[in-house]
Amino acid sequence: MLLTLSPLEMAIVEREIVELSFYLIVCLLFYFLFIKYARKDKAEVMQRNQQQEPSVVIPEQTDNPLLQERLRWSAELAAAKRLKAADREKLSLKEREQLDYDIYVTMLGWGDTEVFFSQVNKRLNGLVDNLRKLYPQLTDTDMQLLLLYVLQVPQDDILTLMNYSVNSLPTIKKRLCNKMNISSSAVLPAEITKILSSM
Repeated sequence: MLLTLSPLEMAIVEREIVELSFYLIVCLLFYFLFIKYARKDKAEVMQRNQQQEPSVVIPEQTDNPLLQERLRWSAELAAAKRLKAADREKLSLKEREQLDYDIYVTMLGWGDTEVFFSQVNKRLNGLVDNLRKLYPQLTDTDMQLLLLYVLQVPQDDILTLMNYSVNSLPTIKKRLCNKMNISSSAVLPAEITKILSSM
């Protein structure tokens, strides 16, 4: 049985279809504008973070072999990123993040917690094991974040590697400091250097 509509009912249905189409177009427009500005904001934050100094400051000259090896490893990571600088310019933001992620996978064993911890232990004289003794309350995720700070990984790379948002990182960093009995996240770099110097 076919439903027949009077001309008045047809006009009402057509008007509702037009209204729904209009609302759908407006919603899609707002969605795409939101995505565009969210990407722009993330790109601006990453650019600002790249212009900032490293998150951990260590002395230029040190006799401590652990600090020297950390400095050497950080320099190797930075050099690997510089080698890919020309490639980065041609890539989208997501592709650049993936390129950086791949560098950390290759150089640190990132992506496999045990491999990453093993690499750090091997190059930094059992650092993970020593940190576990000092801070048994740290989870694997806490330890990964701490080690990224130890290695002076830039904040935008930390966001990518840990899959954190710009807004959540300060809270997560503060929680890490609380677990380590560090008064403020602002002194975390100095505390890391002090811990490394004492090992």
